[in-house]
Amino acid sequence: MTQDVHTVVFTVCSANYLGRAKLLFDSLRVHAPFAQFALLVCEKDEIVDQVDLGKDVTIYRPSDILPKHWKEFAFKYNVVECNTAVKPFVIEHLFEQNADHILYLDPDIEAHASLSPLFKLLTQHEMVLTPHITKPLYDDGGFPSVEHYLNVGQFNLGFLALRKSEETKGVIRWWASMLGEKCLHQFGSGYFVDQYWAALFASLCPNIFILRHAGYNMAWWNAFQRELNDQLQTEDGPLVLFHYSHLPKDNLAQVAPKQTRSKTTEGSPLYNLLLDYQKRLVETHKTLPLVNKEYSFGLYDDGSPIEQQERALYHAMTAQEKVALGDPFSAKHTLQQKVIGHNQRKRKKRLLSLPQRALRALFPLQGDSQ
Repeated sequence: MTQDVHTVVFTVCSANYLGRAKLLFDSLRVHAPFAQFALLVCEKDEIVDQVDLGKDVTIYRPSDILPKHWKEFAFKYNVVECNTAVKPFVIEHLFEQNADHILYLDPDIEAHASLSPLFKLLTQHEMVLTPHITKPLYDDGGFPSVEHYLNVGQFNLGFLALRKSEETKGVIRWWASMLGEKCLHQFGSGYFVDQYWAALFASLCPNIFILRHAGYNMAWWNAFQRELNDQLQTEDGPLVLFHYSHLPKDNLAQVAPKQTRSKTTEGSPLYNLLLDYQKRLVETHKTLPLVNKEYSFGLYDDGSPIEQQERALYHAMTAQEKVALGDPFSAKHTLQQKVIGHNQRKRKKRLLSLPQRALRALFPLQGDSQ
């Protein structure tokens, strides 16, 4: 890498993933020593201020990136939605801080080989993406199904590499506008957080590179299509980035729960890779007590949990209603009363839509039993 290129690698996590973020940065110090590192911690300020993953890792609070709207973001979105929705806003901030090349990696990724070849791609392209799968998948009854891969988006946004340009900034600005309100984890409704919208990147970015190298972003969703030997070499070259998403606590041969495609056996290169990461993660957690903290944006200021229906009701409020409500984290009573009123209106509407016979069965009149 040339010295005059400002390169930043960043990730986003809440307190429970700090151990994974530490392992990521440890690996980047070896395989991307030319880069600067940054971490946005999706927690309240008092938690973020306790985070220290090394002097070379710049720590950001949500209030640093979204100074006017961070409480709205943190309240209307659950933990998965919030951690994914902030990505484009961090990217915009880093571009404003004169970053030339930006790489986003999920915190549960680890580098195993040099990232210099990846950043060389950014001298020729404005965006680099990795697809979930790179070979045909058939309707064979396995899970995930072909439809599932399509629904979650063709690109895995645990990886996103960008070169600063007006075109790139325009695409990220559009992405931010979408995630501002619609970074939703509602699989049944078609939404799958940030990846749902990023499926359009290939259409919107004029100079994109789709990285199909088997050594980049290998994970449970594509490991069954890829080779890995004891020297951590794939059919395309070295394993560069492995994504330890949904790593099982007990049965590592399963690779990840609730899927039937990627399996391994004890002693195999993949099994040994997962086992080594798991052991180091356990040891890392011993040095980071914050990983045991409950998600601070999951609690009202009085310490009581925020229910999903309360988040959804707040999300549906108009801007004027949100201003009138004030700080949602201190508005538990008002929001709970609104939920009760909403449910009562919903029940009344449902009852009014029932046919007369069904209504009389639910609320029999005095003469009905005779």
